[in-house]
Order: sequence, then C-alpha cells, then structure tokens
Amino acid sequence: MWDALLSGEMTMAALKQANAQAAKLIEDWAEQGWIETTEAAKPVLRPYRGQASHSEFVLNTGQQKASDEIQTALGRFRSFLLYGITGSGKTEVYFDAMAKVLAQGRQVLFLLPEINLTPQLLKRVENRFADVPTAVLHSRMAAGRRTQDYLRAMLGQAKLVIGTRLAVFTPLPDVGLIVVDEEHDGSFKQDNELRYHARDLAVWRAKQGGCPVVLGSATPSLESWHKAQSGAYRLLQLTERAHASAQLPQVDILNIGRLKLDNGFSPQALQLLKQNFEAGGMSLVYLNRRGFAPALFCGDCGHTFGCPNCSAKMVLHQRARQLRCHHCDHREPIPFKCPDCGNQDLTAVGHGTQRVEETLRALLPKAAVVRVDRDSTAHKTTGQICTAASPTTKSTFWSARRCLPKAMISRGSTSLSC
Repeated sequence: MWDALLSGEMTMAALKQANAQAAKLIEDWAEQGWIETTEAAKPVLRPYRGQASHSEFVLNTGQQKASDEIQTALGRFRSFLLYGITGSGKTEVYFDAMAKVLAQGRQVLFLLPEINLTPQLLKRVENRFADVPTAVLHSRMAAGRRTQDYLRAMLGQAKLVIGTRLAVFTPLPDVGLIVVDEEHDGSFKQDNELRYHARDLAVWRAKQGGCPVVLGSATPSLESWHKAQSGAYRLLQLTERAHASAQLPQVDILNIGRLKLDNGFSPQALQLLKQNFEAGGMSLVYLNRRGFAPALFCGDCGHTFGCPNCSAKMVLHQRARQLRCHHCDHREPIPFKCPDCGNQDLTAVGHGTQRVEETLRALLPKAAVVRVDRDSTAHKTTGQICTAASPTTKSTFWSARRCLPKAMISRGSTSLSC
C-alpha cells in the first residue's frame, strides 16, 4: 500500500482494496506526518485550449462523406456502423468527428477491445489532440492513476476518455460522441460475474446522453450488420484504401501434404525468410500453438501423456521442464519414462511457438528473434515487447499464438501461408 501511495494520490476506496486495514494505517501515518490527507482528489489537468490540433492527414472522398454524415448527427442520438475495409482509414474518420465535438468543449468516449491496442491509439491521439485532457481507463493501470482519471472524467475535466469495456461505465456529464472501434471483437463481452456487452451498453449510453455512437469494423458482427440492413443503424461504407498507392500483398497458399518439411517449415518459407533477412526486412511468423510441442509421445507403445483432470493432451514446455494442460492449467514435471512400458525415449510431437523460436535462431543466428505469446509476455508490457521488436533491428521474427494459419511469412508485397 505504501508503494501505491508513492505513485501518487489515491482514494480511500482504492486503498481499502489493497489493504483491509487501510483506514487505520492512513490515520496513523497522517498523525506521524508521513502523509497528507485531503477531502477529495485533485485531478492534475493538462492545458486545454478548447480546440483540437489539426491533422496533416487529408481525408479522401469516402472518408469525408462518412465524417460529414456523423457530424450532422451531433447533438442527437444516432447509431452508425462504419464498415470499412482494412486500411481504409476508419480511425481518421473517428478523429475528424471527434475534433468537431472536442472543439465544442464536449466529451468523447473511445472504446477499444484490448489493452494492448491502447498504447498505439494513445500515440496517435497525442499527435492529433495534444492539448486535449485525456483519461485512460483499463484494468492494468495503477489503482491511483485509474481513480484520478475516473474522477476527471466524472467531473467533466477530461474531455477524451479512452479505455476497454470497463470504460463504458464511466460517468460523463457532457458526452458528445461515443466511438466503439473493432465493434465485432468478443473482448467487449463479459461472460462472468456482471454479464454485459460494452458495445450494446455504448449504444444505450449514447441514447441516454443524446449523442451519436459510431461502431467501426472491417468485419462487422452479425448483430450490427443486421441492424444496419434493417435501418436501426445508419450504414457508412469505406470501400477504398486511404492511400491509393497501398496494395494488398500477394498471397500464395501451399499444400504441404506432400512436401518435406524442415521443423514444420516448407522449403519455400525458409527461402523467403532467408531472403528477407538478407534484405534487412522484418518477418512475421504466426502459429496457433504455444509451448514447445503439443504432445509428448512414446514411440514404443504409443502412449500419449494426457491431463489427469480433463481429456486434453498435455503440452510440452521445454524451458520450464513441464507438461501443462492449456485447459485447466494442470502442471507436472516432464516424465523420464513411459508409465506404460518404461521406455525412456519419449518424442515431442508437433510444433509450438518455443520450438519455432529455436528453429529460427538456428536458421538465422544473426537475426533478432522475439517470441510473443502468453508465456513470454506474462511479465512484459506492450512497450517492452515493441522495443525488443523495433524495426531498427536488422531482422526481427515474431512467433505469435493468436493466428489462424500455421505460418505466414511476409516479404514486401508477398506472403506465404503454409
């Protein structure tokens, strides 16, 4: 609790969450002169000149049309579904409409599906709205900072509120626009404890506040698409890329059924990786399986190690020297022999992100390899990961878990899925 106080002012409610004896401790510390108490938090505000900074980005015809239509609805409730292809510049449409609202001195609520997307958006917001007091709300923020930003938003002092689904409950006395980016994302829905969908709550809050709400996506949810087709939502479409020169990459799909693979990689994939490294480029390798190998197998009797608590196979984690169940999180040391036949020659079957990382390090020992999965990022922030994978490094390979294809290697305008 003392460390939390060193980071800044905190409310008593937040302190009690950290320590049940907070009230007594605070009273004792205040009497000894170690801390000072006040009746209410004092939000620290950034200068605000009453207008948003102008962007150098010029909207194309489609973007300008969408932004104009949103702005015509300011001051009254209207739901918009902004359906734009990848790279069509939906964020700039949001920003253009937000600039109008912020220039009027009103508040904007911007919802994102994941915490990891927040730093990227904040950087763009700082460039575009440098003088706008901004509050950021998500579960990874320190309790004191989150409380401060919550109070600033509640008092109307923070004009732009950015956050995950948690932020939809923020009291906003003068909300003028609500934006839900990637509205299709399942992260907006909470299934445990208090069950709600932040996207639907955002629409309800916009109706209560008498302001427009913009739901943006390149792949709209079926619910939102149906409402757009039935007229409940106004459909806005961006059918062109924001930059006319931008081209979609060439995608080649290989049937690896008859190919001889090298540690899970096709010869074509390995060749492209080497070529891209020699050219000083960055390659992305996606795999939908974390760990070293999906299963540990006995070659003599065919025994496969399964979880004693459920029917799932135990995944081999080589560095931790463990078998782990990715369903119930049961863990046990790697066995030295087969429990059925006593064979000590056990085989790791399949490929996980850890194995891919080893393969890439052996293939290109001079390349900087960064593995991004739940295991490697458990104690790292997004900023630390992005720094490790900086484009200034000659060549960085990411092995990420959340992806559909087994592997995709991008090189300029060419990508290979295998």
